Amino acid sequence: MENKKMKVLVTGAGGYLGTQIVSYLDQTNFYSLRLLTSKIDLIEKLNLINSEVVSVPFFEISDFTNICDGIEMVIHLSALDNKECLENPSFAIYFNITQTMRLIAAASQLKIKRFIYMSTIHVYGNALKKKTDNDRIEINENTLTEPLTTYAITHKSAEDFILSICSQNGIEGCILRLSNSFGYPYNINNLSGCKLLVNELCNQSVIDKKLVLKSGGKAVLNFMPVSSICYLISEILKANFSVHGIFNLGSNTSLSIYEMAKLVAKRCLLKFNYEPEITIPTHFKNSQITNKQNDFYYSNEKIKKFGFLNNLDLEKEIDLTILQFFEYNKLRNECIH
Repeated sequence: MENKKMKVLVTGAGGYLGTQIVSYLDQTNFYSLRLLTSKIDLIEKLNLINSEVVSVPFFEISDFTNICDGIEMVIHLSALDNKECLENPSFAIYFNITQTMRLIAAASQLKIKRFIYMSTIHVYGNALKKKTDNDRIEINENTLTEPLTTYAITHKSAEDFILSICSQNGIEGCILRLSNSFGYPYNINNLSGCKLLVNELCNQSVIDKKLVLKSGGKAVLNFMPVSSICYLISEILKANFSVHGIFNLGSNTSLSIYEMAKLVAKRCLLKFNYEPEITIPTHFKNSQITNKQNDFYYSNEKIKKFGFLNNLDLEKEIDLTILQFFEYNKLRNECIH
């Protein structure tokens, strides 16, 4: 007898993270997915077999009841990015907050079991800034949130509404504060995900055979492989215990931008026998670049206790990303010629 598949709604299914997550979940054959996205052409290219598509723009929906009907779990990924929030703050408030409120209200009315929301590390805002060059930044879920941008403020507000409504209605609300994800984007033709730092470096290493930084490379970031995100989401869906609360979602590795560029160059050397040159803008060249790995600690201990972060392999994800960019550009060049 075939096991009953869990019914999961995924908003923002056509975005960078959305396409990665739904492709992974669909292949497990554990889930029956309902995908909320207007990017039909992109979803069709994924060749999903356990998914249905609701092709309505997220911002046009005034009542999510029908969309949530029959759903057991929700993965909410729809949100305007930082650039879109800067360009239209009022629409960002409507899209990221008001529409999230409508979605969680419908989900709670229908008594879904679990609501997963992809938030951002940027809700910590001011706490992410070093006060002096010698400061060591340590961030955990108890760190004061001081969001500084419309993007971060709207995500923090959405978090508050989700947790409040979930608590009042006996639903699990799982907030994931994601650091800097990377991995080869499914929707490369739309350039979504290609501008993420590591993805851009991997693409440069293939196309230009050099890595051009836009800064001195001293800023330290935490990096999270997208394959690990997909695995973690699936484990949260299957968890037979409560995952209600706020969780930092990051790896054990924080590197300066320059150190990450060096790592990409090293992996390129191992995979393709050449090492891309790293260049930085002229006005940064006199600044000293030192090892910054210990300057920033983004604690993932809270979610790690669940056993969801067992496969955090940055080098493997970088290798795969370089290889996939290589294959894509090779195929594109063959088509041109």
